This record gives sequence, structure tokens and C-alpha cells, in this order.
Amino acid sequence: MEKSTLADPREAEHLAEIADIVADLLSTTPERAAAAEDLLADFGIDSLVLIELFIRLERRYAVSISEDNITAVTSLRSVYEIVAERAGWLA
Repeated sequence: MEKSTLADPREAEHLAEIADIVADLLSTTPERAAAAEDLLADFGIDSLVLIELFIRLERRYAVSISEDNITAVTSLRSVYEIVAERAGWLA
């Protein structure tokens, strides 16, 4: 995934929203979701849970996320970067 040099001016807000979505899906707190270094290992997430996460993010942000991005998910930051790229937050 190619990173943009321009920052998202609403990055903190977007990260908090995504943390809420992830936390709701995983039945945890946004703080625990944000602190996880490895979402998959820390919460025992499998590909079906990731697909559900992508569906929720697609609905919330009106973006399309390919299942090919499953392998890119490691942390809340990686989820944010996937959404930010598709939503044009970094452009």
C-alpha cells in the first residue's frame, strides 16, 4: 500500500471512529482496540471477522474495500490506512 505525503486533517477523529467500530465488533473497548499491536493475535480475529469489519467500514465511510486487504490488517492504524486510502483522506 502506497502512503501519501499529505496528512488527514481529521486523522484523530477518524481513528477514534474506527476504534469504536472495531471495539463494537470485538466486544471490547476502543482503548483496548487502539492499544493492540496485533489485532488478529490479541483478539483471535479470523478472516470472517475481518470481512464483517470491512463491511461495517464500507457502510460507514461509503468506500469499497477488497478482501485482498485482509492480509494488510495488523493494527488499528493499518485499518485506518486502508480506509483513508479508499476514502481519499490522504489525497
